[in-house]
Amino acid sequence: MNNITFISLNMLYFLFGVVLINTIRKEFFTQTDEKIRAINSNNIFIPKDREQLNTYLEKLCKENIIPNYIFILPQSDILVSKKSLWDLVRSRHYHNITYLYNFFLRSYILDNYLDRQLLEERIYKKHKKYPIQFILSNSKNKMTLFTLNTHYDFFDLLICYNEGKYNIIQEIGDNIFKYENNILMLEVYVLVTKKEGEIKVYMYNYEKYQTFDITNMKFEKAEGMLSLLLQPSLKKQYRKIIRQLKFKLKFLIDLIKDLFLQKNRLDNSVMFELFSVMFLLDSNFNIYFFQLSRKINMLDKKELKLYAEMMFQTYNLVRGDTNLENSKFLQVS
Repeated sequence: MNNITFISLNMLYFLFGVVLINTIRKEFFTQTDEKIRAINSNNIFIPKDREQLNTYLEKLCKENIIPNYIFILPQSDILVSKKSLWDLVRSRHYHNITYLYNFFLRSYILDNYLDRQLLEERIYKKHKKYPIQFILSNSKNKMTLFTLNTHYDFFDLLICYNEGKYNIIQEIGDNIFKYENNILMLEVYVLVTKKEGEIKVYMYNYEKYQTFDITNMKFEKAEGMLSLLLQPSLKKQYRKIIRQLKFKLKFLIDLIKDLFLQKNRLDNSVMFELFSVMFLLDSNFNIYFFQLSRKINMLDKKELKLYAEMMFQTYNLVRGDTNLENSKFLQVS
């Protein structure tokens, strides 16, 4: 009798769980539908939740009225994931991965056999100079700095990688601008549009230099860095940075733009997104992709005004209300 009661209670708990999950799921999609209807229009669609873009796309494809302009770029989740992005570009340059190191930091996904082999060769190479520093990152944008003082520390690196649930390792070269745990970074803002089967890339005419404290996950503006680069003695190096920005952004988009061009019911709409692109600089003023993000860091009140102006120009440019020449955007490709 007790066994029958026990089994019956477990069945009731199971059924209650199924009903609860289905109720929550239904409520989520109901709220998503309401959000779409609340902010959708024939003119422009701006998602409220930037983490649910695929859900919005699915719902929009089923709408009777599709907006003319959609602030979502198909497959853009690949761009904002370090692991997914490296997975993709590495698979397309597997025959010459060393060429990618002109654009990206040396990166390793330990679940990938080739990456792990390359990392081990790097660490156990004869006459290798130590220390070697790595940034470990995961899908939740958690990062940590790991220093390899000898090849014997490789197992500690593996433990740190697994216990922290990290999914990619990026190597910081000796010549990267770094002081203790603070790394110098360059942030630019990039607009990518999809219109009539064509991908175009624009860069906002503004560069922000900042330091990133990996220990505290905190950005601080590098005051005076741009002024320093504009000095006559460093103008040549500054021009080198600007040339690389355009060249490397074009390389990246050309490499993966076919993903954005997959056909769907929204092809008659103009689709677009604005990204923050972070680069690391080395002592030779070369820049390397570090990460792409939908989040734009506002470090002071002045930047709030800048952001508002940039969004205003973004919408006007996308809708064709202004010409490129009258905006602060520069076409990259």
